[in-house]
Amino acid sequence: MAHRTRMQEQDPTWCTFAALALLGSHTQPNTPYLRYFVATVLAATLGDMNYWYHMQPYYDIENINLPDVKGRGKQGELVGGQQLMDAGRVYFEDGATLDLGKSMSFKNLERYKNTKARAGLRLMRDDQRQFFRLAVQQAEAAYNIKANHPLFFYWMQDPVAETMSYKASGLSHALMAVFGHFVLNLLLVAGAALAFSKISHKF
Repeated sequence: MAHRTRMQEQDPTWCTFAALALLGSHTQPNTPYLRYFVATVLAATLGDMNYWYHMQPYYDIENINLPDVKGRGKQGELVGGQQLMDAGRVYFEDGATLDLGKSMSFKNLERYKNTKARAGLRLMRDDQRQFFRLAVQQAEAAYNIKANHPLFFYWMQDPVAETMSYKASGLSHALMAVFGHFVLNLLLVAGAALAFSKISHKF
């Protein structure tokens, strides 16, 4: 369009700017599409990270076969880990306590101290699973016990709200990225308009 506008003896400034804004600066002969390449890589990388850290755990929890179970079965019997292999959210009955006599901890990032917590949200991130397994292995060695089917949960008060926060975080990060790209382009257009106005005044 810039070339066509120039052939029609009209001002091709804005068409040229739009082309450069899309494809990148041609002032560097070895990297004519550098800006376009960087933008594409950043979009793919940030989008993948947003999905990995926020949306994928949300979808995994929502698509799990048995999302909500109680600490006991329908007949009041105790429920073991093997029976809850597909549990996403677990709610323990009032009065349920931890067997601190066989407890073991491994602190990596967070520490849980919510005295009102009576539920668990299933761990869905594989990059954190090794730390949970480490605590299990330490407990097995310390107390001479065997955990055949260990399940890993985040101890919390409201796992439903936490699940929805994954979705909200993913959406907010996506919107911030779109807004940031809009602001960047707005600044570029404003800067170009100012520069072009000064050039036109000179001539």
